[in-house]
Amino acid sequence: MAIDKMTVPLSANGALYFPYLRFSDPLTGLPKTLPPSGYVAGVYARTDTRRGVWKAPAGMEATLLNTPGVTESGRLTDMRQGVLNAKGVNCLRDFPGTGPSCSVRARL
Repeated sequence: MAIDKMTVPLSANGALYFPYLRFSDPLTGLPKTLPPSGYVAGVYARTDTRRGVWKAPAGMEATLLNTPGVTESGRLTDMRQGVLNAKGVNCLRDFPGTGPSCSVRARL
């Protein structure tokens, strides 16, 4: 579906994250993909524990652990992320040397 025709549902208590993340299946070792929700929940839990619930994840604290990165089809440029953020989508990006990181800029 084209981004310009995409409709994102509105919610006072929700967030939408893109794209899926890669991981290795612990039983088979084969590469797989997962929706980012569990990883993002882990980032929020880690930040809440370390800094408090009043602090949003940012910078190095927003790095996703136990994943080599986003799916190839989900790699983002600054322009692509800008379009998604304007639609209310929080973006996950790979950054050299730090691994994938989440953006908590948009809320549904």
